[in-house]
Amino acid sequence: MPSLTLRPFLSVPSKSPTFPKVSKRRWPLDGRDDPAPGVNTFKPYQDVPEEIIRNVKNPWRPSFANSTSTSWAYHESSDPVLETRAEPYKAYTEQVIQKPSWYIHFHVAVRSTQPEDHESRAKKIVKSAEDWCLGDLSLLVHLFIARAAICEDEEPVLAVGSFAQQVCYYFENNNPSYYTKFVNQLGRVLIGTFLACWDRDCERSLARLPYTEHQTENYLSSSLNLAKFMGALVGYGVLTPADIKPCVRLLVHQATHTEYLMAIRELLTYAEDRFWKKGSYDRENDVSEFLQRLSEVVSSSSAEEIQVQSDVDVQLQDEGDDGTITSPPCMEPGVAVYDEILELVDHFSRAAADK
Repeated sequence: MPSLTLRPFLSVPSKSPTFPKVSKRRWPLDGRDDPAPGVNTFKPYQDVPEEIIRNVKNPWRPSFANSTSTSWAYHESSDPVLETRAEPYKAYTEQVIQKPSWYIHFHVAVRSTQPEDHESRAKKIVKSAEDWCLGDLSLLVHLFIARAAICEDEEPVLAVGSFAQQVCYYFENNNPSYYTKFVNQLGRVLIGTFLACWDRDCERSLARLPYTEHQTENYLSSSLNLAKFMGALVGYGVLTPADIKPCVRLLVHQATHTEYLMAIRELLTYAEDRFWKKGSYDRENDVSEFLQRLSEVVSSSSAEEIQVQSDVDVQLQDEGDDGTITSPPCMEPGVAVYDEILELVDHFSRAAADK
């Protein structure tokens, strides 16, 4: 197994973090917030990190030069176009807009883990689309991404994915023109938002901006949630493996931090065996090439001195009992996540092969 010297964005506690596996799709009863039907305004981006809002509003479009959707080869774009807009995105968190007629159904559905709620509310949203004005579809897409970004654990992410699947289903069967627009826009904005969070070429990525640790924690948590959400949408059949493969490819080839491995792990975990399902490519060779590429990148990282680009990258050092300075135990989480990825690929690729 390759030796890992990938550093985390955040200082690592003495005890290695553990990450829950995705449970079976069981939906416990839960409470709901009162959507305040008497109030005709709401804050669509409340509690969403400013960085996520910025990326949703400006999805990133990297160039994958000399690569195809069926290859794990990756060459970074030679001349990335960096944006210099300085829009006060923080204001969006407090922005109050008029509540669309369909919002109450979205509000209830994303706060429920009950499939019957997702089905009934999706049906009502699609029916209301007959009276939609320009911008309703974009708002719905942005709300899905914003809600997924602030989920606190795995089942709410799966619930948002389940609801998105139901919305797609009813659009497809009752309003095909909106179905195509919704799926295309959801995929484009979600993938563009995710890539903006992780691509080092993007000036808004986690690896580029000098955030404080608190800001980084919120941004990182939401970025990992987007990995889960994308994986869930593949698992539910809303997105295809080809849609998210560029995201996995970028994470593999830019894995300078352990969190990149975490994002790969979340994507593959939530996508389950659909990511490796039989398609137009040779699955056995595809799996083999993925593991080879991941191994090469992780191995090469151990021989390189990772440049400290910001305060986020600075490794906190602890003074030992004898007065010596020792580095924090940043390798153990990386090794654990790498091992989990290998297990996931083996398990789900075998499951896909059996179907």
